[in-house]
Amino acid sequence: MIYNILLYVTLLAGFIPLILFIGKGLYKKKNYGSIFPLILLIACSSIYEYLGSVVLHLNVIPWFQIHSLLEFLALFYLFKNLIENRPRWFFATYLGLFLLFYIDSFFLLETESALVSKSLNKLFMTLFVISCSFLWVKQILDQKVILKLHQNGSFYIVIGLFFYYSTTISLFILSNYLYKNELFFNDYWLVNIISSLILRILLSIGVWKMN
Repeated sequence: MIYNILLYVTLLAGFIPLILFIGKGLYKKKNYGSIFPLILLIACSSIYEYLGSVVLHLNVIPWFQIHSLLEFLALFYLFKNLIENRPRWFFATYLGLFLLFYIDSFFLLETESALVSKSLNKLFMTLFVISCSFLWVKQILDQKVILKLHQNGSFYIVIGLFFYYSTTISLFILSNYLYKNELFFNDYWLVNIISSLILRILLSIGVWKMN
């Protein structure tokens, strides 16, 4: 009961950042465009996860693979625009490494360990998000001015992403083992749902704080 309630609330919450973005007319401002691919992907994911997983019970493995690519590209675009003071090699290196990880993950799709492909991509994205989060914090500290971070939309976005990826990575790494051995998979997956809900709330606050 609680699982289903949280699932539906989380799916609905996936539309809020996009609604706020459009409602506030932020799509007209180029400096806020970097968040758009991510919140659009989250909204589309909510639609697919409801129709594909809840209603039609489709195989989620192909969606996981497509989503991993779109997810990384959205994160890449976001952080590349947020972080101005960065080593020149940083984003080019991460992009190249991700493509290697992503191509390698295809070889796992036709095996009994298909969920490992998602774990592999998620692990790399977690490293990317954590690295970018620290670079963003360093950029803020290097400004040597007192900033009201609670009024900064980017602060909530970075915090939300850092929280989500750092709290769910262990779940994704263990997901294949938990699923194959039927070890209370839904109970563990509840961690992902709650983390996703918190992420979507923080993204909504971040978009709301954008002016």
